[in-house]
Amino acid sequence: MSVIELGDAVPWSPPEPPLRRSLRPVAVLAVALLAATLLVGAGPTWGEPLFSIDNGVLDARLSGGTLLVTRYEPDGPGRFEARTPTGRLLWTRPRAGDGEYPQLVTAGVAVLTSVYGQAEALDATATALDARTGAQLWLRSGAVVVGAAGPRLVLQDVAGQHEPYSREAGRETRLLGVDARTGATVWEQTVPATSLVDYEYSEESEGLVAVDELTAGSVLQRRDPATGAVTDRREFATSGTALTGFAVRDGRIEVSRVGAPGIELYDLATGELLWRYEKQSYGLRPCGSGRWCTVGGDGIHAVDAGTGRAAWGIEQYNDVFGRSGDLLMAGGLGTSASVSHEAVVFTIDTRTGAIAHRLDGWIGTYSSHGGRLVVAHTDAGQWLGVVGLYDPHTGGVRVLGRARLGPTPVCVAGAEVLYCTGDGLSVWRLP
Repeated sequence: MSVIELGDAVPWSPPEPPLRRSLRPVAVLAVALLAATLLVGAGPTWGEPLFSIDNGVLDARLSGGTLLVTRYEPDGPGRFEARTPTGRLLWTRPRAGDGEYPQLVTAGVAVLTSVYGQAEALDATATALDARTGAQLWLRSGAVVVGAAGPRLVLQDVAGQHEPYSREAGRETRLLGVDARTGATVWEQTVPATSLVDYEYSEESEGLVAVDELTAGSVLQRRDPATGAVTDRREFATSGTALTGFAVRDGRIEVSRVGAPGIELYDLATGELLWRYEKQSYGLRPCGSGRWCTVGGDGIHAVDAGTGRAAWGIEQYNDVFGRSGDLLMAGGLGTSASVSHEAVVFTIDTRTGAIAHRLDGWIGTYSSHGGRLVVAHTDAGQWLGVVGLYDPHTGGVRVLGRARLGPTPVCVAGAEVLYCTGDGLSVWRLP
């Protein structure tokens, strides 16, 4: 796939105002010469997607070499299409209803999840299909898939519940590890109503890393999602009101309590309390050397990982798109999702809070490739736009191509391709 690198110091930008147009002939000539060089040879020309679907796309998921596309239709719930990354159609399947969506592909198995709210209880179904042929392998009612670990799926029994992927007070939680292709139960665990459950996922592969249970007596048990075996058991001292949630990240345990804003952070190895974060937030995350960051209605804030003391804060933005080492890619979506209401991407040095680079008029897509953030710029008043890779170290953008993106496209970078959905779908080969 041919691409154009538009410099480290001067990233691509929208058309210039009149006072800067005198510089355009030089830029146009340079781009034309480079494009002519890159167009030599077979394959798509510069900026052309591998394939596109102009409209009617609700969602797309790429995993295991299969792209699952959800299409809508004006007179019904639509259909699912399975394609290769180059666009070859493998199979189609009618969509059962608006509540059915593709969840993941693992070990050659595509999983569809169907969730509908009912007056008395939730109606949920997990359906497994052969990813290459679309043939139904198995179906399980009353359960949702929480993640995959290679050829194993972990399901949570939600029969009788009112909300998916959650636990209701006073209810046991039944967890199942099943073979992805056959649906046969490999392991089973019933978590008492007094315990909490959380799932840890890999940031790189999004696969399930561990199934965690935290008992009322503050005992943490970690299970291998493939086998159900307990791989670690730790006790830690805690006091105060009852716990309402927890998560294990980066060798630490985050817990939240009834009636208490913020979280407490414990060391996973020793069980000792490290520090408390008093503010209400969406959760702390490691964000660089010696830094944890939180995102909330009051912006982006970093604390010292060792002490919990405030390090820096940026109040006007609350969109974090990705991270590369000690660099955080943040900004706004140009919608009410951002306090600033402006389209911008910038790089924050998480050690100091300093803004290293800024790219106005672009939005981040919460996807990255090789340490670069996937960014998009849509023409004013149009659905057409440009997608590229933003380098947080230089502020430059490597443009991949142009397509029908919409104002806020959803883009995902896979192993070899990048795909974006707006009203339609476009797929490019990654450099």
